[in-house]
Amino acid sequence: MAPELKCLWLTASLLTPIAASAAGCPAPACFTQPVEIVVPFAAGGQLDTAARIIAAPLSAQVGQKVNIKNLPGASGAIGVRQAVNAAPDSHTILVTSSVSMVVTPVLHSTPPFNPLKDLIPVIQIGSTPHILAVHSDSPWKSLKDFVAAASTGTKSIKYGSAGLGSFNHLLAERLKMSRRLGLLQHTPYRGNSPALNDLSHGQIDVMFVDAATATREAQSGRLRFLAITGDQRSPGFPDVQTFNEQGFAGMESAWIGVFYPANTHQNIVVRLKSEMQKLLTDPNVREKLEALGIEAGGLEGDAFARAMALQSEAWRGLIQGAGVRVR
Repeated sequence: MAPELKCLWLTASLLTPIAASAAGCPAPACFTQPVEIVVPFAAGGQLDTAARIIAAPLSAQVGQKVNIKNLPGASGAIGVRQAVNAAPDSHTILVTSSVSMVVTPVLHSTPPFNPLKDLIPVIQIGSTPHILAVHSDSPWKSLKDFVAAASTGTKSIKYGSAGLGSFNHLLAERLKMSRRLGLLQHTPYRGNSPALNDLSHGQIDVMFVDAATATREAQSGRLRFLAITGDQRSPGFPDVQTFNEQGFAGMESAWIGVFYPANTHQNIVVRLKSEMQKLLTDPNVREKLEALGIEAGGLEGDAFARAMALQSEAWRGLIQGAGVRVR
């Protein structure tokens, strides 16, 4: 074979597997039977709804029925364990949140799973900003006012949450520890709804709420919003400054991500990532996610895994510092 032809043949032979794996994952085959999306929380919530939004277009793209399997319990650990133990053959996908991936494992003295070893991060569906909210009659007109009252005031300030170890509980603890807000006292509830009801009626002073809840409450006029998590302002709340803008680093948004069991073939991972990239550019999908308070898109692959490792360590430090333990 002539040298120039041999060079072309070698180049083609190196490129062909890459192209083939991205397009059709021929070895091993994938998406040859119905696909199951495991959601480790109850039906009807934001996470479940997001999974159902992506299920239909994913089904159309891979040519297989895509079913949702809700497995709630233990802050997501039950469903995650099922996904971890599933066959790594492309037919079981985990859709879950940062709460179950980087918070739940470090809340337990004996973690129920290791997200960085037991799972492969494929792609983030999107992020869910959280907003620090007070009652509309609150004397605090800004984050600066609130921080001053919580650090140098004369009486305790009650903040509500969905319960011990919930995301809005830990966000408040992060804010408390970052500025030594000694007057900020936790009032845990069994879910966000009763906490929000008490905030709306002035029984508690402050609470972190997700963007979808804030959108609904904005119409009632009962709440005032002081700051929002994330790297940039939310399109739904363009007048609410981020914590970063106001000099408070590390106040991150929650996220929703897609995972495969560990040992899933790289060709399968690449194929699913490609399919997810495609559907997350669909204006109809993005519109539906944004209506849920989810800002579509985010990190992928190795960058996603690195971010998870950093977040896990950050939450570990906060949880240990605050003395929070579920068991």
